[in-house]
Amino acid sequence: MSAASKIDEIGMDSVTESNVERYSIPCGPTERLSMYSKRRITVAALSLIVLSTLSVAAPASGLISSKVELTTSNDNVQVTDLRAVQSDRLLRVQAELTNFSPYNQQVYYRFKWLDKNGFTVWDDEPWKPMIVYGSQRQIINVSPPSLFATDFRLVLHSSQR
Repeated sequence: MSAASKIDEIGMDSVTESNVERYSIPCGPTERLSMYSKRRITVAALSLIVLSTLSVAAPASGLISSKVELTTSNDNVQVTDLRAVQSDRLLRVQAELTNFSPYNQQVYYRFKWLDKNGFTVWDDEPWKPMIVYGSQRQIINVSPPSLFATDFRLVLHSSQR
């Protein structure tokens, strides 16, 4: 009996999840996979593909401290989030600096770009100035100057106020 004739027989108002047949897709000679299971497998596969493109996501402070070198100790400005993604052989880095002080803070930063063995792949970058306003966050987005860079260190210098 087809689904349309079953709906005609019981009436449109009384159609519920319990009295409608589940359709399945044949997967092999003796196995059948329901549409729900097929959808769950597809979502899981897509999730794995998306997660496999991420190389570093460092929300934990222990991971952030391994990627950040501080030249001065300033508790007012801290790296609170650090993310890196490698796509098409190009590393992209995003760092979030948070100023916990109510006053504006002058910060200087640069990146050290490293290859897969930990060797530098580019000369030292010049220091880049940035003002992080009082009780605000500032985002740094950067890509390496070389395709050989697979890792990085954020070098941060801030003036104490």
